[in-house]
Amino acid sequence: MIRIGLTVLCLTLPAYSQIQVDAQSLKPLTGSVRAHTVYQPSQFFLDGQSWSGTIDPVLGTAARMWTSRPAPGTQDSTTAKQYSERFLADHISKLVVGSTAADFRLVSNKISGNVRVVGFKQYRNEMEVIGGQVSFRYQSGKLAMVAIEGYPRVDDFYPTSFQQNKTMAQTQLQNLVGPIKSTHFLPTQKILPLVSESGVTYHRVTEVNIRNEGGFPWKGYLGDFGVVVAITPMFQTAATVEIEVPERFPGNGLASYPASYMTLQNDAGSQTCDIDGSIELTGPSEEFTAVLSSSLVSVVTVSGNGFAGEIELFDGQTRTLQTTGDERLDSQLAVYAHTNVAKEYARLMSPDLDFLDEQLLAKTNIEDECNAFYDGGINFFQSSDRCANTGLLADVVYHEIGHGLHHHSVIEGVGRFDSSFSEGVSDFFAALITEDSGMGRGFRNDSDPLRELDPASEDITWPDDIGPVHSTGLVYARSMWDLWQLLKADLGEQAAEEKVQQFVKAGLERSSDIPSAFLETLLEDDDDGDLSNGTPNVCAISSAFGQRGLRYSTVDHQPLTQVLPNAQGFPIEATIAGIGTSCPHETILDVELQWRRRGSSAINFTTMSQTAGTFTGLVPDQRPGRVIEYRMRVLYSDGTRLVYPQNPANPWFEFYVGELMPLYCTDFTDDPFAAGWLASDSGEWEWGQQQGTLLDDPSAPYEGNAFVGNDLKQQADADGKYDPNGNFVLTMPEVDVGTFSNVRLQYWRWLNVEDGHFDQASIKANDFIAWTNASSNMGNNSAVHHRDQQWTFHDVSLSPYLRNGKVQVSYELTTDQGLELGGWNIDSLCVLADPEAICGDGEISVGEQCDDGEENANESDSCREFCRRPVCGDGIIDTGEGCDDGNSVDGDGCSPACVSDFQTDKDYGCRASTSPWAMMWVLWFLVRTKRTLNYSKISKITLRK
Repeated sequence: MIRIGLTVLCLTLPAYSQIQVDAQSLKPLTGSVRAHTVYQPSQFFLDGQSWSGTIDPVLGTAARMWTSRPAPGTQDSTTAKQYSERFLADHISKLVVGSTAADFRLVSNKISGNVRVVGFKQYRNEMEVIGGQVSFRYQSGKLAMVAIEGYPRVDDFYPTSFQQNKTMAQTQLQNLVGPIKSTHFLPTQKILPLVSESGVTYHRVTEVNIRNEGGFPWKGYLGDFGVVVAITPMFQTAATVEIEVPERFPGNGLASYPASYMTLQNDAGSQTCDIDGSIELTGPSEEFTAVLSSSLVSVVTVSGNGFAGEIELFDGQTRTLQTTGDERLDSQLAVYAHTNVAKEYARLMSPDLDFLDEQLLAKTNIEDECNAFYDGGINFFQSSDRCANTGLLADVVYHEIGHGLHHHSVIEGVGRFDSSFSEGVSDFFAALITEDSGMGRGFRNDSDPLRELDPASEDITWPDDIGPVHSTGLVYARSMWDLWQLLKADLGEQAAEEKVQQFVKAGLERSSDIPSAFLETLLEDDDDGDLSNGTPNVCAISSAFGQRGLRYSTVDHQPLTQVLPNAQGFPIEATIAGIGTSCPHETILDVELQWRRRGSSAINFTTMSQTAGTFTGLVPDQRPGRVIEYRMRVLYSDGTRLVYPQNPANPWFEFYVGELMPLYCTDFTDDPFAAGWLASDSGEWEWGQQQGTLLDDPSAPYEGNAFVGNDLKQQADADGKYDPNGNFVLTMPEVDVGTFSNVRLQYWRWLNVEDGHFDQASIKANDFIAWTNASSNMGNNSAVHHRDQQWTFHDVSLSPYLRNGKVQVSYELTTDQGLELGGWNIDSLCVLADPEAICGDGEISVGEQCDDGEENANESDSCREFCRRPVCGDGIIDTGEGCDDGNSVDGDGCSPACVSDFQTDKDYGCRASTSPWAMMWVLWFLVRTKRTLNYSKISKITLRK
């Protein structure tokens, strides 16, 4: 049976819904979210060897890894099996955390194209984990790729002997799919992973096959005692197009197709035509009744009469079963003809696929409109004023058989059925047969295509345009169409078609989604088991897919940190690499270095120079005390652009200009908790190294041998992500800063946290917020998450928060109930001071707002002893303040606006005072300290909070 996502509708008009179901009440199978997953490039280290690969952002694990690792003899199935089993025994506990090699059973060991594949399915306590698998690809005596698609930390379920409450299950299922015609409860219990943005949950389930009264099949997953855990349609509903028999769509003319393998009956019995429609007669002529049934396809009609063509055959002549003008009869004939066309074309790609030799049930004239679907058979609907009879549309027949081809091609434990990819590969399969980029012509009763694989202008990219499965599938279909055209120019018509057929077959068998189909295409094209040195057609492949956002490229850059002023400026270097970098379209036309002073909106830029793949740019000399932000913007010759760092919430690197002296430093080589660091939750804050490979966390410290962070998976039940509904605080020891006034926190972070509207990662100094992650301020639509993808230098000014010559810094994480990421990872931390910035020397230095020398005082209306102007919340009552208790807590007698309860009963919130008293104090203070006052700017002066 097919495993597909929640709503997989083939060729469905947006306004139409075949079954009225509350989609919010249904839960998708795992795999549906992966259709919209952005796999990110990464590097891995196993046995001291570097692997390239991609990360699964949903599970936080490696998805595919490749290298050039010798594996002699693995062309042989036994050697490949033994090698794979040893690899699992050595590494599976790191790749699929919480599992052992005993949890994986060999299910496949065969040749796929020019690659030997070995696949293992995942089990837990003798129960199959639905969709869990790990597979290996061997080529030219090397382990070329490993696909890790197992599920981590599967719960310890065991088979039970309880009986399902079938009555309760029937009631729930009927509420979901409508009146039920039949159900079949399967006896074997399995473990079902349900994946969402917030993680994966596991359920012990019993499967039940359902068919509702509309004839549509579903699969339900029942938890203990018959509770419906998940349900998914086992058909693919799609929009259909009207087409007249037999050539594609009505009005496009008629064409003759051989009656391949058709059954002809008469009083003498039945005979079967050959592939070309030929048949031996018993005399000069013979009369038959043609039945649309063969060993490959059986066509039936749900409404109207079944097709039965009376025909008399004569020796040496050709006779034609002609269209009748009755769409119910003609659609049956068209489906029969085009099913044979599609199967014979598919045989060119997969000659050994059993599906192509099996009888396929084709139902026509289903009493509904604008749909077609595959459910193990192919199903077509009647016409309406909106759509053609879908059985009359050749493209739709080819498309639906493409789904069947995908379903039966997936190698167990190696590939996985993905709905968006299935839509894309089925569209392209139809285009290969018709040699037309316009897929589904005739669907809307005209010659326009339903989907265009070669658009004149608009196009889509991954992941920007992912959405409904049909539109998402166009990323693959359009990429493959472009690849086909490029290969025609390079290889010629026939060789190009054979090559794309080879690529499609590899994708059908081994892909788990559209990004992995891109990588499997590269692997299938490879000729030496080493993707790092390119493939024979790497330029065409990377050009076709790169135009739609599927490009594998990495940027190696060591960010600047603290630098001294330099008249020559500050050099920025980066090495940009990827598969196919020598290809013309992968040529980097320009790398623009952009920089700005932190807090400024004015961006400066220059072009970086290139030497052997390393790009160098220069940020001009800057004044001491400034923090400079910078980034790189890469323009490729195909017109696509990439920006580094790729952190949507904070797309800048930064460095500090000036001399600083350390007051407190640690690289976390020694246990910080033994040195005075305090954690509010010892289970959430850990010291050491990350255990296992996760998307959101570093696999190694920035320097030294350890770091601190949220959930480093030191404990057996940890998942590497911070917990929901929590407030986790890590506090460092108090630091004596003396009279230094420009004091800074500098450290290296690897932070991944949800949009600040939901989860807040903060740095506090003396309980004041010194930094927090950005919020996109879009309410529940906020989705600009902070995503560090490498160790990143971060400078935070502590000067505004100094009190009594002391500072204490804490890292905090406040989380809501949904979507947990990797959280804080912190290394190489220092509190530093500018030796030239001394509070009390009478000179206003970097980090100071005022400095009256000996007159500095923590008294009303004075420049404070820490060289800051008076402000509400500093614990000293100044002119214009009715109170100041040193905090921003409401309801304690003094509001955050420094208004006492006896002055007002209003809650003003935390804001600067703008009363006349406050303005009078500003004027008095400036005159007292003999500062020059520009009266034209008085109206712009406000007290800072």
